[in-house]
Amino acid sequence: MENDPNNTTAGRETGRCMSVAAMQALHRLRECRLLCDAIVRADDGAAFPVHRAILSACSPYFLALFTTTLHSREQSDVLISGVRSEILLLLIEYAYLRRIEVTDANVHELLMTADYLAFLGVLQLCCDHLRASLNPKNCLGIMMFARRVFCYKLEADARRYLLRYFVTVATQSDEFLHLPLEELNSIILEDELNVKSEEVVWEAVLRWVNYDPDSRWQHTVKLMGSIRLGLLDTQFFLENVKDHPYVTGNEGSRPIIIETLKFLYDLEMIAQRDGEVATPEIARPRVPHEVLFAIGGWSGGSPTAFIETYDTRADRWIKVEEVDPAGPRAYHGTAVLGYCIYVIGGFDGMDYFNSCRCFDAVSKSWREVAPMNARRCYVSVAVLGETIYAMGGYDGHHRQNTAERFNHRTNQWSLVAPMNAQRSDASAAALDSRDFDDVEEVDPAGPRAYHGTAVLGYCIYVIGGFDGMDYFNSCRCFDAVSKSWREVAPMNARRCYVSVAVLGETIYAMGGYDGHHRQNTAERFNHRTNQWSLVAPMNAQRSDASAAALDNKIYITGGFNGQECMNSVEVYDPDTNQWTNLAPMRSRRSGVSCIAYHNKIYVIGGFNGISRMCSGEVYDPAANTWAPVPDMYNPRSNFAIEVIDDMIFAIGGFNGVTTIYHVECYDERTNEWYEATDMNIYRSALSACVIMGLPNVYDYIHKHRERLMEEKRQKILLSETARHGQHRTALPDVHLMEDNDDMLEQLGLMENQAANNDAPAPPPPPPPPPLPPQPMEQD
Repeated sequence: MENDPNNTTAGRETGRCMSVAAMQALHRLRECRLLCDAIVRADDGAAFPVHRAILSACSPYFLALFTTTLHSREQSDVLISGVRSEILLLLIEYAYLRRIEVTDANVHELLMTADYLAFLGVLQLCCDHLRASLNPKNCLGIMMFARRVFCYKLEADARRYLLRYFVTVATQSDEFLHLPLEELNSIILEDELNVKSEEVVWEAVLRWVNYDPDSRWQHTVKLMGSIRLGLLDTQFFLENVKDHPYVTGNEGSRPIIIETLKFLYDLEMIAQRDGEVATPEIARPRVPHEVLFAIGGWSGGSPTAFIETYDTRADRWIKVEEVDPAGPRAYHGTAVLGYCIYVIGGFDGMDYFNSCRCFDAVSKSWREVAPMNARRCYVSVAVLGETIYAMGGYDGHHRQNTAERFNHRTNQWSLVAPMNAQRSDASAAALDSRDFDDVEEVDPAGPRAYHGTAVLGYCIYVIGGFDGMDYFNSCRCFDAVSKSWREVAPMNARRCYVSVAVLGETIYAMGGYDGHHRQNTAERFNHRTNQWSLVAPMNAQRSDASAAALDNKIYITGGFNGQECMNSVEVYDPDTNQWTNLAPMRSRRSGVSCIAYHNKIYVIGGFNGISRMCSGEVYDPAANTWAPVPDMYNPRSNFAIEVIDDMIFAIGGFNGVTTIYHVECYDERTNEWYEATDMNIYRSALSACVIMGLPNVYDYIHKHRERLMEEKRQKILLSETARHGQHRTALPDVHLMEDNDDMLEQLGLMENQAANNDAPAPPPPPPPPPLPPQPMEQD
């Protein structure tokens, strides 16, 4: 066997070991000053014997020095100017051993020296160290340093970090106060600046100016031109911007103020405009950092594979073209790990699934992952760390109290301790930390509804579900970057109405319905190994429940056990692999949506056994108590729920009469629900998830931002007729101006107002489109 030519692996390993051993031997020779053919000196006089061949193999600088310099063959004593001996020794040892210790203390000097002496490997290690150490307090310094030493990739990464965490940087970083004017202006000009409101940008500008007001106050006007003033709340603009001393004391601000006031006034009168309305630069929305995906569900009497994404900044929905080729499903669960969305269990109208699908949002591709151990629709899903938990659900015969967890690294589901009660129609979600656009990438596996979804990285996993015929244990994955679908490992059980949650990089699928039984089993998915593994079953069988991950635990709420809607709540601790009963909710709820928000668990809507609900309640884990929250405008069950832009969004669902496409959002600060743009299609039993920081975010947002005002005008005209006076609070991006006649007159804008008042009334809008056929809601 020693000379076996087929033993290539052993040969490679031996060669690798010999290479390391040889380099160590050469390093010992250098330390003993044996066979050295050159001396390298630092500025401070320190001298290091070296082997020319070793340094030349590691550094193009030394290769040129030892081969192209006049008399290079005879040259054996080299002075390296401007380099300290400690840094030079580190680089020489790296040439021999291919390892070096990069620290916060030496990284800047080491990077500049490595760049000077062309130690490209060390240069990369230094950039990696700085990239890994990025935080809101140092990102500006690292960005400016990388620019000075021409490390363009590191500069781009630091700038991307700055834009993502601008709010924290602008309020906490001392480096921000020392930014040059042009640098600050270029930052706040960026479309990718991650701010929910332009108020944040204005306050950041004031903080910068106030650091040195005597020399900076005159720059306020220039910086105002880079703020999207038309997106400010009208009252905030009038009280905090227009009359600010830095603005009133500068004549150059007058054109900007007039332009903004005119836009805000025109916005109030937009419904009375006859012609098309353009969106000016001062009102062009920025690019969202987070993208909301709405996946699958029940629409028009059958499951759908339709995917839409929501652009929070433009308040638009977009269609995704990459539909899962495995087919549609509803009553499924979803979980997010990284850029991947996992769709867990569900029901397609015929089959109850234990299968799981994964959508990679970067590659825009779907794949199958390991199936769960049990079929689950109405399954509850949550994520803890990097593990996905699937809990309860209905398998077509029984409600489940089992739970399992998915390890995405091993692609395996494993059972965990069962819940205390069987349940379906529960819900699960995970805690980290507005028009809809159609995504064209339909899953080629076919539509499904009553499934779960999860996001890992840029991938969306579609888990379980139902297509009107089959209950799935299959899972599909959509890569949002490549816009492609792929199959991932199926679950161990078929699950529609499955609950899905994500903890870290693990997707959990819980409960559900397999076509025969509600499940109490739960399993988790490891996307790295593409395997599902069962975890401890729940104490109760349940499907159509909802689950959320908070403080490294998974909470599952409500659901249906085959006889009645449930108000029971359980919590799963992955460290002990045990389920524990908690205080029950104030109302029984199946088809409920549950989410972690501001360190509490919010439970919204659902079905109490008699009617669909618009009520909600919030759970305080510290006190083990429930309290009410304001009612939604629309009663709904089997809808999707997500947190984006620090607001809870309720998406679609079933109102007891028909499937709806309405979207509304809850802001805890105002304790109020607001209307958002409706989806493109009616659907219930869908799932939703959020992916942050997509490198190809422009694929998922509204493309025609210059038409937003015209779209808003058309929407208002249709809304006034279609809703027949029904009052719903709009998202606070429509600025109404009241009692501002004096102010408008001062700025010479009253003529515009008179002209608008004299304009002929617009023609009546077209009648609203008819509702689609009312589906039979699946259980």
